[in-house]
Amino acid sequence: MRRTLAAPFALVAVLLVAFPAAVAGTERQTAAPGVTPTSLLLGGTAPLSGTASAYGSVARGADAYFKYVNARGGVHKRTITYRYVDDAYDPAQTVVATRRLVEQDKVFAIFNSLGTEHNLATREYLNASKVPQLFVASGATTWGRDAARYPQTIGFQPSYQAEGWVYGTYLARTKPRDL
Repeated sequence: MRRTLAAPFALVAVLLVAFPAAVAGTERQTAAPGVTPTSLLLGGTAPLSGTASAYGSVARGADAYFKYVNARGGVHKRTITYRYVDDAYDPAQTVVATRRLVEQDKVFAIFNSLGTEHNLATREYLNASKVPQLFVASGATTWGRDAARYPQTIGFQPSYQAEGWVYGTYLARTKPRDL
């Protein structure tokens, strides 16, 4: 049970540490868009249609998990609403959908959008708008390497190079050399 609840607590911890003023709010400063004393609105894009539609299950799974956590009281007395829209795995559609989530739906952050090109296409806009781009679903090295330039962007998965190193190291240790 403790492991099951770790992800949303980790998300809120990241939000509280990385963006404390926006989440907490003060008397002089109103809370960020998408944040109320009882809720947090996250947005994201996912390939619900198109060539990568199988990965749409990631967004549906995250949404189901947030609903599970909310049914048990939420995180720090806040429910998490995850609003995700189809980008058909097309960077041009990702840009339009992301702008709509930020400007019309007033999400606090963009969460776990899929694809290197897609996240690169929205990174400048999100950082200029001071909207957190959380848990980018891409293994490109830019998410860590360019953190100083894009402080609102936080990667999630290991880089493709690190993943290759792990697989290569494993194979070198466990498989015979004559294959």
